[in-house]
Amino acid sequence: MSIDLSDILIRRASPEDVPDILGVKESLRLEFGASLDADDGGFLLGSVPEVYEQLAHAGQILLLVQGARVLGFSTMLDDRLFRSSAVFARREQIAWDAFSPQEVLSESIAYFDQLAIHPEGQRGHLGALLAMSTMDALTDEAEHVFTTTLLEPIENRAALPLIQKVGGRQVGTLTEVYPEVGQVTSAIFHLPRDSYRASIAGLHETGSARERETLAIYDAWRRGSPQAQKR
Repeated sequence: MSIDLSDILIRRASPEDVPDILGVKESLRLEFGASLDADDGGFLLGSVPEVYEQLAHAGQILLLVQGARVLGFSTMLDDRLFRSSAVFARREQIAWDAFSPQEVLSESIAYFDQLAIHPEGQRGHLGALLAMSTMDALTDEAEHVFTTTLLEPIENRAALPLIQKVGGRQVGTLTEVYPEVGQVTSAIFHLPRDSYRASIAGLHETGSARERETLAIYDAWRRGSPQAQKR
């Protein structure tokens, strides 16, 4: 394992970072008819700068920075923001699969929204580094994390196996119509804190060589990063 991550920083974004965030997202715009392979990801819907500014102001965006360049970002909603969000308001439209949100609403919840790595940073461990940093930040405060992935018109095959690998379970589907792209169907996943942490611990022991290497790199990066240690 000879990967130098000494110049990689993950930090909370500020509103001044929004142009860089939008630049990363624009680099991942998807077109109809596209397919996602195991290493790719992208966005069908456009960007509203004000939304990212509000999330950054609330401390709900993490940036992955190499040197002075923003290579990736993640967005999330803590318990307060999630419960007041349009995502949460649409829960009555979800086709739940043997799951009721009432089971967890008395406990702390959060939402893992977006994860984006610029194409120039996708060949390596940077996506996993940012994803685990985001999940660790969310599960430090929330007992339950929810997330969604695209099923139609494009299936996000990059995210589905990863979510399941770290303890996520599909609990429903949501179909919506957007003026820009038409009908969009997403899978709803539930990641309990205990399941996530147990899955990560299990991968340390029984994961593939690639998975164990990724976890070792993440652990080494966290030990050497003052920002990660203060998370």
